[in-house]
Amino acid sequence: VNEFAQAIDKIPIDFWEERVQAVVKLVSTLPTQEGCQIEALWLSDMQYVRILINPFRTLLKDLRSGVVRVACDGLSSIAEASSFLPEGTGIPLRHLFKDLITDIISLHGQTVKAIQSYAMSAMLCIIQNVKVRSGLQYICSIIAVKDRKQLKDKNVACLRYLREIFLCWSTEYLSKDLRIIENAIQQGLLDPVQKVRIEAKETYAAFYRTFPKEGNKIIDKINDYRMKSALNSICSKVDELKYRETEEKNLHKSKEIEAVSELPDSFSNILVLEQKKC
Repeated sequence: VNEFAQAIDKIPIDFWEERVQAVVKLVSTLPTQEGCQIEALWLSDMQYVRILINPFRTLLKDLRSGVVRVACDGLSSIAEASSFLPEGTGIPLRHLFKDLITDIISLHGQTVKAIQSYAMSAMLCIIQNVKVRSGLQYICSIIAVKDRKQLKDKNVACLRYLREIFLCWSTEYLSKDLRIIENAIQQGLLDPVQKVRIEAKETYAAFYRTFPKEGNKIIDKINDYRMKSALNSICSKVDELKYRETEEKNLHKSKEIEAVSELPDSFSNILVLEQKKC
């Protein structure tokens, strides 16, 4: 870790290939699904994790898209590695991403679409593997900004991130921030840019599926008739989908029960006992 930080600090900007190799070397020390190497214990050490912040921040601000890509890939690898660590030891990584999320999202202000795609991939991977409450709050603050100039791509991206959060994080974890989430989605739905509104509707559908009561509150706050009608339609489709899923689960359980009933008594009794244990 120290070697990586020193390399990024001392290697001149023009020697970008050497900087890239420094990231590659760092990633090679990460734990894999097959096992957790001793060298990777630094992921659980706050002192070492903090050392990474400034070097990665420097790489993310590089004007070369190739360097930004490697930096984003490196952060994705670190996020994925957190799932291979012993339970409760990956907390320091939350502080790493807490400090870097603003830098990653700022890449959506770039005109180069490739850089925006690198940021998207990295952020989605981080969301899928690490919960960062301040990151959620920052994402919502971007969407809720009323001064929309030059924020279109950031708003679209943050709405996509918010939708991923609904899919990956528990309702208990999200329940503390429902008010700012509701406000962000409402602002996205009322955005003057059509692309943002379309993304906001997708995010609203994911939100309503998880928090139907709060989703209805958003509808009550919107005065625009066309938007209100569109949201009611989304709610109906989500409710229908949830009903079908419930029916399919019940049907599956019924088939399992029928299959057990057709087995000899000795086998069915064993299965019943196993189900009770579960």
